[in-house]
Amino acid sequence: MVEAKKLAKHLSPLGYIWRRTFLRPEKHMLFVKGPESKRTHYLHVMKYDGRIWKNDVLFRNSLRRSPARAKEYEAIKITLAKKFFSQRGSYTKGKERFIRQTLKMAER
Repeated sequence: MVEAKKLAKHLSPLGYIWRRTFLRPEKHMLFVKGPESKRTHYLHVMKYDGRIWKNDVLFRNSLRRSPARAKEYEAIKITLAKKFFSQRGSYTKGKERFIRQTLKMAER
């Protein structure tokens, strides 16, 4: 928590707000910027080389290696953004299956 408070002190003047309710394992923190109705930035802070970081890098690299898979992810995100314009939780949940499948494929 001390790290988040220090980070929040530096990010606050830049317009970022620390989402204290966004608590995840490995000290994964979320800072947001912009109005709730049209958020402009999401800043995720996590332990370098931790489980979450490794999954994020694995997912990113998997999409980089497969343009077709990346295009499919883009289409899913566009569809979900239209469907759940003001429902961030539903939008995020809608991507979970694709992300899990992609990570499973990448681990093989």
